[in-house]
Amino acid sequence: MTGTSTHYMGPPPTSTPLLLHHNPHLQLSLRFPYTRPHFLQLGSEDEVQVTADHSIRPIICPRDISRLPWKSGYAETINAGKSKRNEDQAIVHVGLLTRPIRTGVLNSKTSAAFKEKKSNDKSELVINGYGSAEQLHTEVQEHTVVLSPQVSALSASPATELKEDYNHSTSSLKNDSSSKGPARIVLEQSNTIHHPLEDKPSQSSKLSSSQPSTVKQPLASSVSLPYYLFGVFDGHAGWGAAVAAANQLHHIIHEKLCDVIDILIHDPYEDTSSKIQAPLWAPEKEVTVETAVIGALENAFWQMDQVIGEDKLKYELLGGCTACVAVFIHGKLFIANAGDSRGVISINGQAHPMSFDFTPETETQRIRKLGATHPELLGGEFTHLDFIRRPLRRDLGKRVLYRDHYMSGWAYKTLTQDDLKYPLVCGEGKRSRVLATIGVTRGFGDHDLKAQCSSVPIKPFLTPEPEVRIFDLASAELTDGDVLILATDGLWDITSNEKAVSVVAKSLLHFPAQEHDKYKYRYTSAAQDLVMGSRGKLRERNWRTSNDKHATIDDISVFVIPLKPYKDEYQDWTSKQEANVGDNLKSSTRSINTAEIKCDASDLKVNVVALDKNSVEEGRPFPSIIPNTSESVNHEKVVLEFKPQEDYFKDEVNQEAQAERKLDAT
Repeated sequence: MTGTSTHYMGPPPTSTPLLLHHNPHLQLSLRFPYTRPHFLQLGSEDEVQVTADHSIRPIICPRDISRLPWKSGYAETINAGKSKRNEDQAIVHVGLLTRPIRTGVLNSKTSAAFKEKKSNDKSELVINGYGSAEQLHTEVQEHTVVLSPQVSALSASPATELKEDYNHSTSSLKNDSSSKGPARIVLEQSNTIHHPLEDKPSQSSKLSSSQPSTVKQPLASSVSLPYYLFGVFDGHAGWGAAVAAANQLHHIIHEKLCDVIDILIHDPYEDTSSKIQAPLWAPEKEVTVETAVIGALENAFWQMDQVIGEDKLKYELLGGCTACVAVFIHGKLFIANAGDSRGVISINGQAHPMSFDFTPETETQRIRKLGATHPELLGGEFTHLDFIRRPLRRDLGKRVLYRDHYMSGWAYKTLTQDDLKYPLVCGEGKRSRVLATIGVTRGFGDHDLKAQCSSVPIKPFLTPEPEVRIFDLASAELTDGDVLILATDGLWDITSNEKAVSVVAKSLLHFPAQEHDKYKYRYTSAAQDLVMGSRGKLRERNWRTSNDKHATIDDISVFVIPLKPYKDEYQDWTSKQEANVGDNLKSSTRSINTAEIKCDASDLKVNVVALDKNSVEEGRPFPSIIPNTSESVNHEKVVLEFKPQEDYFKDEVNQEAQAERKLDAT
């Protein structure tokens, strides 16, 4: 099984870079230069600098909205001076998972099983799969089914790069004017091929075109499953981690999806009887498509963090970042979130949160439990206990309210000297901090981050583990106004989920479907309105919202992604896969039925061996069928009724024996 992929280049850790890392006088190079998302098409450094005006904070949108699937909307703006550059990053990626499948050898014994599978698995999304070398016999006819999104509208940049094999496979597709939307299926048939591990059949062993055979040659085909990925990364303490994630995470996710492609793309012809059965006391657990995708995303997030950690030893890579990724695959929407960015679905004007904000306040119990079970991580400078107020030296010996990591309520304890240490988690809301330093608890990077005025490392308390939530798009009733809002915390610091859904719905009303020239910009306009609402306007050196409240001074990046186009594409893809499966099964069954139990004697490679009367009289066994070798006697081809080997010449022997008896009688 294969998948189209451009491998990410995560360098393995070595001892040499570790020494270089500790050399303060050595200047490390950049692995990924700073840039804005490539679909914005900011081709020069001057254009990038224009977007970095902290006094104006311009709202930047893509020049060509066709570079985004389904003409999705995107808008961003820089912070009000918190950092020199915009530390947010975003990616858009279209991927294709391809699994080659082989039906295997079809005969009269298996035709019934295929017919039964056809009736039971009408909605399966696959066609044919590869067997082992032993299963491959002579000629193989290949049919490739490729579902191709419109690659001409997408770039091949580091942050929005299509896979190399994906570009190659779609470059030769024929135009299909009958297809609707950005996806179309093209069926291509190749020339007859032979398996490389098998000798090519000789001319004498080939079946006659007019003579059916009892052995149906296996059909090889492949099915390609498309998926779409959107992601936002909110950097802190530098832009290095966010840029690294935007350039590599989608490659890692693709590889992890390829690892479970046998689950994502089902093989209706797979022989499950050869699988090793689990013991009775350990029943086999069912692995669904949903759990396979979740596992791929979780694995990819952890590996992305490891790659950044290794890159820090060889390249200049500062800071860390949160990550929120949306993956459209198999008719479902998967949101993987590690940090305080957020994904919210708007359906019928109602907000449905698809992520959870991970902050020191929301994860205080996990962090304090880690500090309690591993006190060495606190360096003797912090306490994992939580007090209802900050204890002071004058409170020593007094009873104070506190709670441990295993408590949700409060209890009393007598204050000791160790309780005067700084709390592991302090503050509330957006001002909550871990080790009085960092305001996020999940994401990538921060491998060398230390607590303020301390040598205590913070990384052990951070994790790249994402929370993954699923929404079934295929079974939902969707309209053009139903969207996914995917944004960094710069938006959500000011705008609530309900307010964001309201802003999008109001913005979409200004673009009626009758105005085709403007209609395609509706989601871009909605993204702009969201950014404008949280950024506000500059009034007396302060950024204020429309209702004269404090606006955000953080970077803002927002996607507004319509949901219905993907559902329509997936349903069209599914129906075509079902039709292809049905056609293959019909073709296989038809070939079996027409292959009557007859064959050409030359294809059986047998020779007729003459019998003498002595062999019969002495009761010697009838000669068996021997292979047709170069030393064997030539014979004419005759079509014989297919019988067991020992019966082939039974009639001839009986006639000869009767003739002998007549001679003896005379």
